Amino acid sequence: MNNKYGIPKVKVSRISAGDLLRIREEEAQRAFAQQLYLSIIVLHDKFDYDKGDLKKYLSEMLKQYDSMDKNFCSMDDVVETVKSEIGIDLRTI
Repeated sequence: MNNKYGIPKVKVSRISAGDLLRIREEEAQRAFAQQLYLSIIVLHDKFDYDKGDLKKYLSEMLKQYDSMDKNFCSMDDVVETVKSEIGIDLRTI
C-alpha cells in the first residue's frame, strides 16, 4: 500500500536517543578520519610531503582540533583567520 505521495509504506524502526548519539559520534569520527586521510594523500601526491612532513602536519592538525574542542577558538574564528590572513574563503570557491 502506498502513502498519499505514492511511496510504498515501510516499517520504520524507532531509534533511541542513545543510539542516535552513538551513530552521530561514529559519523563524526568517520568524517574526521576521511578529512585527514584525504589531506595526507593530497599533500603527499601533489606537494611531495614526505613521511616526516606528514607526521608534523597531523600533529599540528590534532592540536588545532584539540583547541576547538577546548573552546580556545571557534569555527568562526578559524574561518575569519583563514580569510583575513591567507585570503581564502571556502564559501566563495
